[in-house]
Amino acid sequence: MRVAMLLAALTLAACAGGGGAGGGAGRWTELEPESGNDGEVMEIAGTVHRLDVEGGVFVIENSEGTRFNPTNLPDAFRTEGMAVEAQARRRDDVMSIGMVGPMVELLRIRQRADGEPAPRR
Repeated sequence: MRVAMLLAALTLAACAGGGGAGGGAGRWTELEPESGNDGEVMEIAGTVHRLDVEGGVFVIENSEGTRFNPTNLPDAFRTEGMAVEAQARRRDDVMSIGMVGPMVELLRIRQRADGEPAPRR
């Protein structure tokens, strides 16, 4: 009985710590690569925006105004104005109907701890 109660308490504690988008600010959401792309890993810090282009497309816009078009942005991060940071690889082998910026494949992403959105241009 004690073992079952301890197990239940540990399970609840593990679940309680993971709230919010992608596990909360500071916690990385690791993503499975879609391709065999082994190009250079880039760091992206910016704000998620939904653009009304061809039915809607989500991008990550950095403070310089560059819009990165992720091929695999998780649903938990598809929130207008969410400040995020990610590690990604550029994907020059795919195209998007939106054509709004460089295509990238996210390797991991998290909500930025500072929560401050990058300025929108």
